[in-house]
Amino acid sequence: MQPEFINNFTRRFGKRLTEKQIKAITAGRHSNDPTVLKVLLNSLVNFGSIEQLDDRIAKLVDSSSFSIFSGLLYEGRDTFHKIGLLREFAEATVAISLMPIGISESDLLNATGMSQAKWSVIRPYIIQFCKGNNDRLTFVESSWNQDVKNCWGTPFRAAIGIKLIDWYLADPVRLARAAKAVASIYSDIWHLPMEDDDLKKLNEKVFSIALSPSTVSVLNNTYLSTLWKLLSSQSMQEIPQFYIGRPLPALLPQEVIKHYLRLAHIASSQCRGADAAFCYERIAELKTGLNHQDAPLYHAMACLEIGQASRALEIIDTSRLAVTKRTLFARLSFQKSDVHIAPHTRLKAILLRSKTFLLKGDWFTFFKTMMQFIDLAEEIGENTSPAEIETCAEGTVMVCYVLSCYSTAIEDHKQAIEFSQMISEYVERLGVGHPLSYLFMMAKTFRLFRAGNFNEMLNAAYWTEQSACMAFGRESYQYGRAHILYTYAHFKLHGDHGDPHQAGTFITPETIFARLKHSAITTSIGNLSTSMSDKKSSANAIYSVS
Repeated sequence: MQPEFINNFTRRFGKRLTEKQIKAITAGRHSNDPTVLKVLLNSLVNFGSIEQLDDRIAKLVDSSSFSIFSGLLYEGRDTFHKIGLLREFAEATVAISLMPIGISESDLLNATGMSQAKWSVIRPYIIQFCKGNNDRLTFVESSWNQDVKNCWGTPFRAAIGIKLIDWYLADPVRLARAAKAVASIYSDIWHLPMEDDDLKKLNEKVFSIALSPSTVSVLNNTYLSTLWKLLSSQSMQEIPQFYIGRPLPALLPQEVIKHYLRLAHIASSQCRGADAAFCYERIAELKTGLNHQDAPLYHAMACLEIGQASRALEIIDTSRLAVTKRTLFARLSFQKSDVHIAPHTRLKAILLRSKTFLLKGDWFTFFKTMMQFIDLAEEIGENTSPAEIETCAEGTVMVCYVLSCYSTAIEDHKQAIEFSQMISEYVERLGVGHPLSYLFMMAKTFRLFRAGNFNEMLNAAYWTEQSACMAFGRESYQYGRAHILYTYAHFKLHGDHGDPHQAGTFITPETIFARLKHSAITTSIGNLSTSMSDKKSSANAIYSVS
């Protein structure tokens, strides 16, 4: 259908190509790519000389050493240099390349200071390489951004990037889109040569964005994790020189807690234990001031982030938040004078307590504590809040994860499959970008890995990778683990590492834990304790949930 498409496309613009010319186009190596073919045809219909059209076709289809876009970009550079619009052409192309999330025409003109008259001259040439509309222009192919980088000098690109960042941050009205724009631009220009003073000011602005509540709340995990990856020399404990939007002291305590929870999630996903611990300590202090019962749990979480599992366990036991009437410890120490503890707080405390044993490599006590968790979940019964449902689901997925990832026993894997079937519908409703979805998919990937089923493992690892990217960011260690599993499965199947971009009735917690209660979870204790007894020394790398 290529000859017919070429003929129809060119005739729409009043040009008719000969059969020989059409054959020359279809014989080119670019004709199999519809996007590139359309760019090529656009160039032909805009070419004025009929007599030289054969030479023009030959030049375009014979571009074996560079892409068609690159050739047309250099051609445009020469053309606009002759009419005195080279700088405007350069600014426009660089601005679009620095904004893979897209930039509107109005933002482009206002940020660069380009007049509407000059833009109207260069716009037709640039717009042929773009997709989207006036509100969001991007290059049709993301690889073309690299062609633009090769065309213009690095100091010039850095200067344009700084100009765009300054413009976006100049007006609070632009704040919602400024955060994403600055994060995108900074990740592209932070390593480019620029004056020391310019680099220092740029880093100060980006650091302010990475710590300002107004921007942290609008950035997704990928942008925020990328910023903190690039700001590796900075700490979340530092205070920025200025805040973007509302400053931290002006927020309500609940808003500050939400802010630090967001930062702790990112810090933990990047193994920045000291930063995550700082955030959890700040949350604990705020919750203590508000008389929240779960304040000690955040002190314990801070200890876990820096590897102090024994200290975390001591804090949890001292707080008595994890005490249940069914345990021997509770029967010995329970007093009528104890303050009533909310069921959800107890659930969180017991779950956190089990994580401390997991970190210490005490598998027997981990499963024993999870049985207490199940007992309490059954006691809650039908009076369950959405937060309690999610905590119950987290406990179930965690048991499934441990059985799948850290045991080689077939019985444990069968038990993990049973657990995953119980919780699968609920996890599916959470969406791919939820942290529990990542943990759920990672457990499945490991089971397939243990079974040597690399065909299904490849697909599972792909979705684990996507879930990690959405839930924790592309710079997270969770994404790194998923990517390693994907490349391993691809190598086993195809002999190379592959490309990760090549590659589906709501259950109540009462139902889940009624099944768990009568399942064979106790048989898994002995299996896992035996199979993992030689791995306790490496227990610090076992598990972490933000």
